[in-house]
Amino acid sequence: IENALEFCEDLLSRPQCRKIEPGPGHWQLFHDLCKKLRAEGNLVPDLWFAALAIESACTWVSGDRDYALVPNLDWIFIHR
Repeated sequence: IENALEFCEDLLSRPQCRKIEPGPGHWQLFHDLCKKLRAEGNLVPDLWFAALAIESACTWVSGDRDYALVPNLDWIFIHR
């Protein structure tokens, strides 16, 4: 847990990092992604986060390759 918390603190301290929250279009975007990708299981929460990033025009950084499935998502893969 120490490594994970240290990583998060480092990430949050960077000037290009910003906290985002669901906006007025989030639910519809999430809904549309779930339908388009026929989401099940672990893909559902991934699409919740993807919708946040898309709506906020943010780059999503993750080691989860499922994000490659999401259209219009600016996504960077990191090796774990």
